Amino acid sequence: MDILLILLSCCGTTFIIKYGMPLKAIRAILSSNYPIMEHFLKCSLCIGTWVGIVYSALLIDTLPLYVVLCIPAASASISWFVDSSTQCVQMIEKALKEEERD
Repeated sequence: MDILLILLSCCGTTFIIKYGMPLKAIRAILSSNYPIMEHFLKCSLCIGTWVGIVYSALLIDTLPLYVVLCIPAASASISWFVDSSTQCVQMIEKALKEEERD
């Protein structure tokens, strides 16, 4: 149960970094000063990996080592899956709305 909560927390943190309005200005500044950051900040897999690394560093003393080592990959995978699923649902919803208008 703790692992599920940790991974959901990683996913939420990834979404806040990628989509959160309070961080919009920071994302814009980083993207304009460092062009590679623009690509990084649009990638839920990339952000999820780094969020997982930070969480692993914070939890290294509280969890078994094999779990700590798996958190970055699991965080990246879940963040990417949830983000992709959300985008698919949004695309379907948009297509259905356009179909209703026609």
